[in-house]
Amino acid sequence: MFTLQGQRSASTGPVEERDYFFDTLAEYQWARDAAGLMPQTIDQLIKPVIELREFYDIVPWRLAPKHLDQYFAGAGKRARSTVRAKINKIDGYFAFVWTR
Repeated sequence: MFTLQGQRSASTGPVEERDYFFDTLAEYQWARDAAGLMPQTIDQLIKPVIELREFYDIVPWRLAPKHLDQYFAGAGKRARSTVRAKINKIDGYFAFVWTR
């Protein structure tokens, strides 16, 4: 089992980490579905996480605060309320991963 806080084994590489990310994303979607959220709502919850992952081509837990600052000051720049909503959605994903 691969954990975020544990030491990585020599066999754990970018591909395994990416696969683990997609597993956590699927579990997050399933948990939100089990909570009764509509599919469109679930899509909106994960969209900011996927945007960041695609923009930097790294798994979200490898992001540093400077990555978020750069993204939301540049390519992801939107109205303040939109940025706040996206950050809250990203935070929700991280809260799920942390508690899982």
